[in-house]
Amino acid sequence: MYAASSLADIMELVEEGYERDNPEVDLRMNLAGTNALVRQVNSGADAAILVAADASFLDDLLDPPAAPPVPLATNELTLAVPVDNPAGIDGPEDLSTEGVLTARCATGVPCGDATDAYLATNGFAISRFTEEANVRSVLAKVSTGEVDAGFVYRTDTEATDAVVEIPLSDAPRVTVTMARLDDGESTTDLARYLRSDEVADLFARLGFGPVDGLAAGGGG
Repeated sequence: MYAASSLADIMELVEEGYERDNPEVDLRMNLAGTNALVRQVNSGADAAILVAADASFLDDLLDPPAAPPVPLATNELTLAVPVDNPAGIDGPEDLSTEGVLTARCATGVPCGDATDAYLATNGFAISRFTEEANVRSVLAKVSTGEVDAGFVYRTDTEATDAVVEIPLSDAPRVTVTMARLDDGESTTDLARYLRSDEVADLFARLGFGPVDGLAAGGGG
């Protein structure tokens, strides 16, 4: 199964749960930025299921999924700073201060596109920044104090005690979405599990939001 880097924690729990219920299965996970995963699939990678951090990136698949993509949960962009916050960041307006170093995902990655949209909409500027291939790389740099702040997802800030979240007003929201790429019985069964109430509860427990009126993950 291919899944976005921002979903590492939930996918670990999915793997544990599915293998517990299906002891004969060894579920192999490939985690990377959604854009990189789509490129791999388009190049012929043998992926049964792709779970994207943002549904819009599934439009770039050269071959249509075997079934309509299914939204599983939502997430929001936020700002993270090291626990000691040495640069004294109070909000995104402080990122333009001379000397402040911010980590962000590169444009073309879901979290990078969300950051672009947020900065453009609100007219914020960044003094200095590093561009990372995925959101977990951003989180690592903030956690270790290599940077003064970083744009990540809200669930990333809940995954570690090494950062503090600074919520963003009108933060962009992304929809975590599953695409089933073949009609195999094992793939269909795994897709069914990803839509189960058990997995929906896992999403909610890790801080993901619901999908427009449905429990996170969609249930069923």
